[in-house]
Amino acid sequence: MPVLLVAQGGLRSATWWGYVGFVPERQTMFTTTVYFGATIPDAGEVNAPMFSDFLKNVVNKKLDAFTLSEGYGCWKGEYEKVRILTVISEEMLDEVLEIAEEYKKQFRQESVLVNVVENHAFCLV
Repeated sequence: MPVLLVAQGGLRSATWWGYVGFVPERQTMFTTTVYFGATIPDAGEVNAPMFSDFLKNVVNKKLDAFTLSEGYGCWKGEYEKVRILTVISEEMLDEVLEIAEEYKKQFRQESVLVNVVENHAFCLV
C-alpha cells in the first residue's frame, strides 16, 4: 500500500508502520479543530436538526471537506455536548473563523474554540 509521508527534509524513502513511501521537500499542512458547544443559554441546546441545518446552510457552503465528531466538554464547570469539526488544509482558512463566528451568533454562544496546529509531518495512506 502506498503512503506519502511528508516531513521536513529532502526527498528520501521512508518506512512507517510497514508502508513504504517517499518524503518530499517540506510541505506544511494545518489541522484546524472547532469545538461547538451545544448549550444555548436559557434556551436548551442545539439539537440534531438545528445543527444539521447549520451544517447545510453555513458549513457546507464554505468548506469542501471536513470531519465531524461528537463528544462532551466542560465550560465554566458545566458539562455539555460538543460537536467537533476538523479540517486539514494547505493554508489556514478564514472560512473556519467565519463559521465559528456564525455559530456563536446563531446559537448565542459566549465563545467557540478554534484550535489551529501547523503540521510538518503527515501521512496520506
